[in-house]
Amino acid sequence: SMNIIVEKPNINSSYFNFQAGTGLSIIYGLGAIKGVGHAAIDNIIAEREKNGQYTSFYDFCVRVDLQKVNKRSLEALILSGSFDELHNNRQSLMQGMEDMTKAAAKKKLDNEAGQYDLFASITPQKENNEMPIPLPDCVDFSANERLFLERDMLGHFMTGHPIKSVNQWLQAITSHSVIRVLELKPEEEPASKSQDDDNDYKKKSFQGTPVIVGGLVTSLRIRNEKSASLVIADENSEIETSFFFDSFFENREKMLKDEILVIEGEAGIDNFTSKFIIRGKQILTLNEAIATYCTKIGFTTASTDYQQFSEQLKALFSEFGTGKARIYIHHEQDGIISNLKLGNKHKIRPSYDLIQKAQKLSSINKVIIK
Repeated sequence: SMNIIVEKPNINSSYFNFQAGTGLSIIYGLGAIKGVGHAAIDNIIAEREKNGQYTSFYDFCVRVDLQKVNKRSLEALILSGSFDELHNNRQSLMQGMEDMTKAAAKKKLDNEAGQYDLFASITPQKENNEMPIPLPDCVDFSANERLFLERDMLGHFMTGHPIKSVNQWLQAITSHSVIRVLELKPEEEPASKSQDDDNDYKKKSFQGTPVIVGGLVTSLRIRNEKSASLVIADENSEIETSFFFDSFFENREKMLKDEILVIEGEAGIDNFTSKFIIRGKQILTLNEAIATYCTKIGFTTASTDYQQFSEQLKALFSEFGTGKARIYIHHEQDGIISNLKLGNKHKIRPSYDLIQKAQKLSSINKVIIK
């Protein structure tokens, strides 16, 4: 099968429509970005083809018509990643956009007023559009913030998926991935029902395969505050999950769009819609799911500073307290691996917060949960 790569939008190579790139790549079309109109795109492309590629965000602002490429268009282009080639810090572009457009507008007025270099008429040269002020030096959006903002501009995740950062933890604590749940679907559809036996059919209890599955909530619909339908997804697949009455009321507060959740339930054919779904029983946050299902946690280290490693472990115990997860230490040095299992009195309370904290410690190379 062909592995076609769709490249993110690029202010220097994208056109209105999707275009063939090099090899098996496709270049994203600017026309598919929400908030960027036809007039703005035509102006961007015409200027680029006439005077060459844009060299900076400021150069772009000076050269395009900012009446057509307005604030909304600029924000959409930034958040979709269209300027990443010129400046990869999208937060910096967002914060500096107003000052850059003001400086660009002033330069245009100066040019129109004839304030050129004294010798410009004698020695013509390409106009210098170096930034008069630097872009703000600030922390960029987090990886997940970038992804969700991309999704808002493009309608889908482009450069990654939020589930990717937690996938290894979900694999350790769930029974099925979304795609494995879908593989449980019966090959034969339920027999069609006559009008006479429809009511009896609907009264049958739901029968399915028990599953524990994690995913991102991409869609949420509440019906009369008595039931809910959630669509949970990973990078490649999605499935509908339904909650009714008691299970709905017990889990209502955790039903949030764009959250990564772990759901306990049964996968099977819904008696009402004949669709293959998960009938949900319980919703757990990632923290709750790790605390519930994780029984072992391993820390891999190559540190020879045993005192530092010991102190950092003690700090984790102090912050996260005693729990049910047994700790395993894996020490790697010069190709030799030593494994140590700590006693019952050193069990710890597992959580996603604990994992994130441990990953930042200088003496810990890797965290493993089971």
